[in-house]
Amino acid sequence: MKITLNTESFTKQNFFKQELLKINIMNLSEFNEKTYQPQREYPVKPEIICNDGFKMSAQGSQRHYSNPQSNSRLYSSMEIGYPSEKVEEFMEYAEDKDKPTDTVYGYVPSGIIQKVIEKHGGINYKLTSAGIVPMGYTVHAY
Repeated sequence: MKITLNTESFTKQNFFKQELLKINIMNLSEFNEKTYQPQREYPVKPEIICNDGFKMSAQGSQRHYSNPQSNSRLYSSMEIGYPSEKVEEFMEYAEDKDKPTDTVYGYVPSGIIQKVIEKHGGINYKLTSAGIVPMGYTVHAY
């Protein structure tokens, strides 16, 4: 059996796939801006999903290990929680170093968070935004 590939078609498919991914890329600042909820005293941001499938929670409010500890659009540090894999860059901030995917990481500098996001291909806006609750709605945890 002989298999031949149409390399021109394959190259075009890869190009369009890469262009589609670029549309979905969002950084930490854009994520914080899009998930800012001024009407909520204790907002909960959706899980971040990166383009390579990596996931983590990034939170900031009065009830999180963040700076400032308020509902804000900008954070110098945030609370990271439950990453889908161990992240060496976060380990010094771990609450429980023995359970790197089942713990929170307090006051992680935003620059470090952004580098981890970049390492994983950026935030996939389409997948992450599926968890963004429209203004005026409330999330209930049961």
